[in-house]
Amino acid sequence: MKYLDLILGMLAIAYYFVLKIFMWNLSFSKPILLMGLVLIIYHFVKNKLHKNKLFKRIKKFIKPLVIAFMIVFLLVESCIIFFALKKDTTKTDYIIVLGAGLYGERMSLVLMQRMDTLLEYLKYYDKGEKIVLSGGQGPGEDIPEAIAMKRYLLEKGISEDRIIVEDKSTSTYENFKFSKEAIENQGVDIKDISIKIITNNFHSFRGVFLAKRNGFKDIEVYSAPLNIWLTPYYIREFFALGKSIVFDR
Repeated sequence: MKYLDLILGMLAIAYYFVLKIFMWNLSFSKPILLMGLVLIIYHFVKNKLHKNKLFKRIKKFIKPLVIAFMIVFLLVESCIIFFALKKDTTKTDYIIVLGAGLYGERMSLVLMQRMDTLLEYLKYYDKGEKIVLSGGQGPGEDIPEAIAMKRYLLEKGISEDRIIVEDKSTSTYENFKFSKEAIENQGVDIKDISIKIITNNFHSFRGVFLAKRNGFKDIEVYSAPLNIWLTPYYIREFFALGKSIVFDR
């Protein structure tokens, strides 16, 4: 289709501005704008490029790399989507809820979705598990995420005796590292317990990967849904997983 690149570019830019209007600080939205601009520019210069000998040579070299990247990308995204569908209701010893950002002291939409998913689980499948709330204090946050999460649960009538606060972590890897310490401080060996991770669906695959890297063995997932406008997180997660594989040790 002659104008496909132009149409896709315009749609990407329009989508970016919709995200900025309704969710102004959404992570990983700028690459969508960049992709849109590149597609539009390409549409207007592609005829000249295809006549350029240097471009033809570069294209022959880059094309197989792009194909290989797309194959890997699709395979990884398939794993991410598979884990995104998981809502395991099996009894576990602990539930670990991963933090996801605050605006001052107010929970972000992503974090609110995780907390409401926890409440959904407790409403229908509660088996008396201990609840680990994991999240430290980052830029733009007036309190640790775990404290805001605890406040929310107490407001909803959840017993404080069930809640374990982990308020030092600043990444998903640290969520599990410090949650492990918090659990072991209760005299428990993590090799002898089962955990249920509650996080957003796009985040579940990496969550399980990093939980295993921190020594957890018996792991279940109860995924929180994701607003359709937040689909860029699925793309971001591909690169975040690569970073975690290499650096999060």
